[in-house]
Amino acid sequence: NYPFKPNGQCVAGCTNKVGRAMFPNYSEDPKSPYFIQSLAYTFESGSPNTVKFMTDAGMCMGPCPIEELNLYRQQYDAQKAWYNANKS
Repeated sequence: NYPFKPNGQCVAGCTNKVGRAMFPNYSEDPKSPYFIQSLAYTFESGSPNTVKFMTDAGMCMGPCPIEELNLYRQQYDAQKAWYNANKS
């Protein structure tokens, strides 16, 4: 069970666009068989894929509403912990 609020439309648009450009099966749907593999692009700190993903998504997110950016930031650490606990 993935206990987090979905990203706002602007932020999700950025992460989906960047994710699919790097990995065509990228999905932020917890029911997708590619969900954990997709989360790796955000949460495998230091990997080349994560550096590129976070750089490109971050540039895209610049004009997104502050409420969406705050939600993304507020959930990030807990989502990363969930990913690390569930990735294997």
